[in-house]
Amino acid sequence: MDACQETGTSILEHPEAVPLWESATVKTTVVKSCERHLTQCLERYLPLFYRKQQRENATLVVEGLLSGLEPKTCEPIAREHAVQRNPIRFFVGPGNWDDE
Repeated sequence: MDACQETGTSILEHPEAVPLWESATVKTTVVKSCERHLTQCLERYLPLFYRKQQRENATLVVEGLLSGLEPKTCEPIAREHAVQRNPIRFFVGPGNWDDE
């Protein structure tokens, strides 16, 4: 049994964990910067999708992954954008992909 279990405290209250937890905080500006970079990356690849629906699904999936949705699965992503789940699920999962 460790000290946290013996005292009934959270591991986050452990003296060694506090500075680690504080240094693990990510600022909003960092997240927004990542979002911009991911959006730019997506825009670079969208023209490689042959069909309009594939481009739309790619955009929806990336937006869903960057959003506050929980869990970040096809169902909530589709629901958030008022689209059918199956095309999103097919895009993410068993769809045929040309490696080129």
